[in-house]
This record gives sequence, C-alpha cells and structure tokens, in this order.
Amino acid sequence: MTVVAIQPISELKSWWKSIRGKLPPYYKVEGVLKAKEANTDGLPHIIVSSAAIEVDRVTFGRLSVGDNLRVRYTRDSIAISIDRTTPGVTSDVDIEENNIGRT
Repeated sequence: MTVVAIQPISELKSWWKSIRGKLPPYYKVEGVLKAKEANTDGLPHIIVSSAAIEVDRVTFGRLSVGDNLRVRYTRDSIAISIDRTTPGVTSDVDIEENNIGRT
C-alpha cells in the first residue's frame, strides 16, 4: 500500500520541478549581446550582461553580436521575449514606470 501512495507523490514532485522554472517571477536584462554560444547539449544561448539565456535556433541565427537587447527570461534562463533597443533612448514604459522626464 505504501509503495502505491509514494509513486503518485514522486510523480507530483517531478511534475512540479518541470513547471516551476517556467512560472513567474520572470527576470529582465538589458544590454549588448556579448556572445552567441551553444552549451554542452548543443542548445543555443546568448550572453547579455553576463546572463546566459537559452533561445531557439531561429532567434539565435537572427541576432548579431553587438545588438542592444532587452530580454525577459524564466528562472530556467529560457528567453520569453527579446526586443532590440536603441542605446540612449528611453522607452515609454520606462517613462511611465519611473516618472522620467516629468516635473
């Protein structure tokens, strides 16, 4: 009887570990794309401001070293969204959130 009860619990723990890294909070990083690399498993990663973030192969191919990026990513360091930015330009979101430019 105990073995039957333990198996569903271990499956539940496994399920939780698999989705935990994809749940909020999400992280943001903004900076220059420093490098494009593949990890030991062959998965493509980009390095932005010392954060190694996993991306899909199409995105990996379209980005260039030196691009200014704003990246939102999961706890597992998987990219959710990637925006190209212009250096020195503040976005409307930053203006609203931080009251930049208001007196």
